[in-house]
Amino acid sequence: MEDHPLVMWYAALRRAGAARTEGTDVILGDLAGRRFALGVAEGPIPLVCCAFRDKEALSSVTWTSAAIAYGHKDRDWIALSCKDVRVKGSEQLNPVPLRLWIPATTGRLDAWREVQPAKIRLGAMKATKKGPPALFGEPFAELPLKLISK
Repeated sequence: MEDHPLVMWYAALRRAGAARTEGTDVILGDLAGRRFALGVAEGPIPLVCCAFRDKEALSSVTWTSAAIAYGHKDRDWIALSCKDVRVKGSEQLNPVPLRLWIPATTGRLDAWREVQPAKIRLGAMKATKKGPPALFGEPFAELPLKLISK
């Protein structure tokens, strides 16, 4: 697992004080949370984009579901889940589940309460010469989504 792109990504964030673990949860702090942006895809479906440099790590995992959690531990989150983070050919015998918690500014996700989307898309964003960063290519994942209110 040492060479797993997500493990290497997490290790760099942890060294910067931007991420921590709690059991099988990886919890991003505000510094790491700035590497993500929320947008809208056709549908309307929430679109979460990571920084382009993070795409390899985040797309190396087969994410199986996602949730928007309102008011969890006094803030809002987007949580991505996978049943098994292992890469093909891993020597680890048992599945390794993982959840990635991405912080969101409280209230920023409120609009989705009314829409009640059933899925979310994940993509990568890249800086443009003029204007804000934009989706780069196509989303790399589409996941079932739950909305969880406290």
